[in-house]
Amino acid sequence: MNEVRPGHTRNEFLRHMVLGFAAILMIYPLLWMILSAFKPDDQIFTNPTSLPTSFDLSNFYEGWVALRVSFTTFYQNSFLIAIFAVIGNLAACSLTAFAFARLEFPGRKIWFTLMLGTLMLPYHVTLVPQYVMFLKLGWVDSFLPLIIPKFLAVDAFFIFLMVQFFRGIPREIDEAA
Repeated sequence: MNEVRPGHTRNEFLRHMVLGFAAILMIYPLLWMILSAFKPDDQIFTNPTSLPTSFDLSNFYEGWVALRVSFTTFYQNSFLIAIFAVIGNLAACSLTAFAFARLEFPGRKIWFTLMLGTLMLPYHVTLVPQYVMFLKLGWVDSFLPLIIPKFLAVDAFFIFLMVQFFRGIPREIDEAA
């Protein structure tokens, strides 16, 4: 049987009170933001703690189309870039990884080591040279720099992961096919 030590419940009560107060302090801005989203603009700062007198959904529409371009365009662009980047990565990196894992060609170990060496370069080191190259190609301010490199097997990390996967598959399965 657990015995309650003197002062234990008092300390536990105080701890819960402090944690509850901290939780209210953290949740209040989120709650205020959600309630303010449904208020008309003139009521947001007049009485910040009150509930909205009428629920106004026009704020959501105005927020969606507030810029020159609506958020729908942003979502469509992101979706297209993501789809093409995934297709390019899967196609190019899997073919490259299969070649490193299964095919014997001169300089294979050197090329694989160089490819792994690119993983050690900080990404920030390559930003300016990439920008200059994309500028000379006329690709700046377009989707091409986000899509075309994915079709050229430039993601060394994915190639490395796929090489390890292909090495784990027994060669008999390749020969049986």
